[in-house]
Amino acid sequence: YLLRMRPYRTVDNVIDGVVLTFVNITERQRAEVERGRLAAMVDSSREMIIGHTLEGTITSSHASAERILGYRAGRVLGKSLSLLVPAGDAGMTRKLLQACEQRQPTELEMEWLRLDGSPVEVAVTCSPVVDVDGHAIAGSLIARDVSERVRSDEELKRQAVSLANAMTELTGANAELSRRQAELEQAMTARNRF
Repeated sequence: YLLRMRPYRTVDNVIDGVVLTFVNITERQRAEVERGRLAAMVDSSREMIIGHTLEGTITSSHASAERILGYRAGRVLGKSLSLLVPAGDAGMTRKLLQACEQRQPTELEMEWLRLDGSPVEVAVTCSPVVDVDGHAIAGSLIARDVSERVRSDEELKRQAVSLANAMTELTGANAELSRRQAELEQAMTARNRF
């Protein structure tokens, strides 16, 4: 319970006692505990979570964004989402904002920039933040670093091309071997006739 004490004043504005009010704050405490639990879940997430206005101004960020991109939350708050994309690629920022305007989460893969200027491949889920009437009032981005997966995919493609080239060479060599074997068999057959 929350205790509130207020002076009791007479008509002549003289304090003549005290009014005690007890307010049950059990629900508020539960809500605070739940909010703390949810905040801990967000803070422990490996994915970057970035909140922004519909115009693209960053309004919130958390520890994983700092770990992956190098930007401290205070450094990006109030800045444009264009800070995260390669210079001159306004189309990518527009894609993010358009995706967040849709009524359902949208997934995109793109390249963002770390504080040191190095690129990082990210898979981004853009979601609108809606008010009680269902109108988009802001956006949220949940992004995870997929650089390793992209590198693995590129390596697999490179190996597939290399394997295809080797198979082509082997097929050609096998055809040549078959041709020479046929010639040898013909020569052996001709020699055995004499």
